[in-house]
Amino acid sequence: VKLDYFADIYFKEKEFEVKDIEKLRKSYINHIKPFFGNKDVEKITSDQIKEFQKIKREKLAERTINALIQIIGAIYNIAILKDIYKGNNPVNKNVKRINVDNKRERYLTLQEIKILCNEVKHEEYLYIFVQLALQTGGRLSTILSTTKKDIKLESNSVQQKDKKNNSTHLGFFNDELKHILQDKIKNLNINDKIINRGKQVIQDRLTKIYNKHFNIGLANDDRKNRVVTHTLRHTFASHLAINGTPIYTIQKLMNHKDISMTLRYAKLAPDSGKDMVLDLYK
Repeated sequence: VKLDYFADIYFKEKEFEVKDIEKLRKSYINHIKPFFGNKDVEKITSDQIKEFQKIKREKLAERTINALIQIIGAIYNIAILKDIYKGNNPVNKNVKRINVDNKRERYLTLQEIKILCNEVKHEEYLYIFVQLALQTGGRLSTILSTTKKDIKLESNSVQQKDKKNNSTHLGFFNDELKHILQDKIKNLNINDKIINRGKQVIQDRLTKIYNKHFNIGLANDDRKNRVVTHTLRHTFASHLAINGTPIYTIQKLMNHKDISMTLRYAKLAPDSGKDMVLDLYK
């Protein structure tokens, strides 16, 4: 039995369960299939998978390699679960995942925010997107799904749909953006979207600005330091922390399910302990 056979079973089984199943399928076809697709499932060893890791590290990001190993392990697990494979999963404890410290930490300073806003101010759809991202911390998909009925001008608030957490929460905006939105929505139907541009248009336009001003000299895979559209969400949370906003309030505004996701911003808080440390041995 070849791994391709087990892979077909896995992708059919997960077709309606896994959100990015087509992306996983492409990863299998492009990277795993050439190595293991035609191999006997009983003869694929942990050592071969480690060698696969080593080869892929020459071209792929560590995070991507970990995802590939996870796919191989998941394919075997389905076969074991369905009782069509009696052997052991070669992706076992001996196959160590690459330790990746690539959480995005970059946020825009106030001066950088001015530069960004100045770049987009003449394109209304882009300016509204940037302002909503900076003032609500909403994800790209959340902001692009915002409709007229979600905007509450009387309370300077917007009902946000968080597709990642499958929930809704309130975001807030200042009076300057309120006046812009007021003009924007007056001729819209109740279910019309505030921004009538697609994800790719927003990404492409903003990426040129990020690269021009904020990513000079950075490697393309420098996930920690490169400015991307998701950086606007981190900027929102970071400046809340810098201004002394309680961590549980930041959690609520970011719609984080787990407080551990929010705690990364605690080090930016004014009471982070820096002043105490600097004065410690005076």
